[in-house]
Amino acid sequence: MDILDRTCRDSTPPRAEGDRSRLAENGLPRYDHVRASGWRAPVVIIRLNPHIRMRGDRFWPTPGKQGMRVLVVDDDPISLRLIQANLETWGGYEVTTARDGGEAWERMQSEAFPLLITDWLMPELNGVDLVRRVRAAGRAEYTYIILQTAKSEMTDLVEGMEAGADDFLSKPIDLSELRVRVRAGERIVRLERELSDKNARLNAANQRMRADLEAASRLQQSLLPPPVLNFGGVRFEWAYRPCEELAGDTLNVFPIDDDRVVLYALDVCGHGIPAALLSVTLSRILAPGAEAGPSSRGPFEAVTHLARPEAVAADLNRQFSIHSAQRQFFTLWYGVLNLKTLELTMTGAGHPGPFLLRAEDVVETVAPLDPPVGIHREFDFTPQTIRLRPDDRMFIYSDGIPDAFNADREQFGVSRLLETFRETRRRSLSDALEDMIDRVTEWCRPGMPQDDISCLALEVGG
Repeated sequence: MDILDRTCRDSTPPRAEGDRSRLAENGLPRYDHVRASGWRAPVVIIRLNPHIRMRGDRFWPTPGKQGMRVLVVDDDPISLRLIQANLETWGGYEVTTARDGGEAWERMQSEAFPLLITDWLMPELNGVDLVRRVRAAGRAEYTYIILQTAKSEMTDLVEGMEAGADDFLSKPIDLSELRVRVRAGERIVRLERELSDKNARLNAANQRMRADLEAASRLQQSLLPPPVLNFGGVRFEWAYRPCEELAGDTLNVFPIDDDRVVLYALDVCGHGIPAALLSVTLSRILAPGAEAGPSSRGPFEAVTHLARPEAVAADLNRQFSIHSAQRQFFTLWYGVLNLKTLELTMTGAGHPGPFLLRAEDVVETVAPLDPPVGIHREFDFTPQTIRLRPDDRMFIYSDGIPDAFNADREQFGVSRLLETFRETRRRSLSDALEDMIDRVTEWCRPGMPQDDISCLALEVGG
């Protein structure tokens, strides 16, 4: 047995019985006897547990504020009580004790302990198995685990680490070492809590942002036309798939008088909120009634002459130059269809040329003649006119379709897109659009299309 002489200086004369009571009340190691050598310097000779060494640490616990909760597990009551007393003295830890792993595990089912100090060798459930159970439980709050052991072989330490222990405390226990390791564990637990709190706040902010984006997406899609429109025997349908919550693509179809219908598709350069904001702004500018005046259009002017595609492109080009504060440009396909003559006058400003599938399976491509809107400060856009015939189909699509990449970085391509429309020539317009979306999506797997997909289609009645 180790013998330790401790000198205690009290302000009142010592009493052997009082000292005995003080030891018993705190559950500390049992004593042999108390020898008083003058009231100011009594010497208490205590028989200590051989697994504990003390180097000047305070022996008597003092009341303090309750701090971090610690669960101490040991089948040796002397070791258990000594660790508890010193923890409560050092930092006001709120200490709970258990005599074996089974009792500790039961306590952990109803209570949270950020710090666990457990002996390795115990009856019923040993320390390593307790560690494994704690880690397997996958608790939301992390538990820092210090494993006490007299084992010193590397294989034993590896076993403890693999089970999930964070640190080790060698036996015989050095209280100075215990204090350092507990303080280190406390710092890590507090850092884990701070990180968890920050992650919770970040997740809440992300959820709010996602809710805002979803609301903005619904608003943006509310500006799209009805899924199916019929004007003068001409049927219009469309497909629209943003690659993110918000899209830079938009399209519309609307009549400007009894004989003429406007149809357009545009694609703002870029992605995300900036592209979507400009897309929405352009939808408002090009909405029916735009010629009535700019009062409801904010800082942008109304687009005049909606029936003249080249004039519409020129008006937009003056307002949205890449050299202006917006520093954005966009592609535009804008057409006006005369329902009586079936003449379609259009301007293609950097937008992919649409496919025209004639009734006799002849395919025509109307190539764009002009650059995107906003590239040049001043530009005279060129109108083109074609005449549609009964049973003709036309597809006006954005570049997000042919530019879609697969896992091998191969593009879907214009030819594959045209073949898709030709294969569905005898099916309904909605089936043709749905099949196109399915093929592009499948092409991009295991990923998703990297750009917005939009396609406006029309079919002339027979």
